[in-house]
Amino acid sequence: MHRIFIALPISDKLKKKVVKFQKQYSHLPVRWLDPNDVHITIVPPWEESDTKDLKKKFKALEGKLESVKNIKTLNLSYHIAKFGPDAKRPRLIWAEGKATAELPALKKELTKVFGLKEDKRPFKLHLTLARFSPHDFKEFPQKRIREKLEWKDKSNSIQLIESKLTKEGAKYKTLAEIEF
Repeated sequence: MHRIFIALPISDKLKKKVVKFQKQYSHLPVRWLDPNDVHITIVPPWEESDTKDLKKKFKALEGKLESVKNIKTLNLSYHIAKFGPDAKRPRLIWAEGKATAELPALKKELTKVFGLKEDKRPFKLHLTLARFSPHDFKEFPQKRIREKLEWKDKSNSIQLIESKLTKEGAKYKTLAEIEF
């Protein structure tokens, strides 16, 4: 089985801000994401079964991704970094932003194009910066992060990504990238 998802990459400029933030909070016992792996998930992971001709299957998925080529550059902004997604039982450190109308519409369109089950949860613009076990949180030296951010970015491409879960965390491989 292959875990596939659709995401927007972040710019090199934003990656530098992510690195600076991670250094500032390096005292926390978390698994920091490699800045090259930080992305905006548009369509959450789904499973693709192994087939004899896997390259052909991925080519077909890439072809479906081409359907969104007419999108304009997306302007993105993030205003706060905090523990998430649930403040009472966090498992991430993430940067949150306000989603423009284009992002939920893009998610809905791609879900339909790929023939996936629609996710009823509202789209939440965020960048996962670190992961940890909720069980470990009670031992953290710091229980609150609410850092105001003024991170701005532009996205002009979309990626089809394979995620492999390992003991060290998820490893990502870009299968296809389509520029808007």
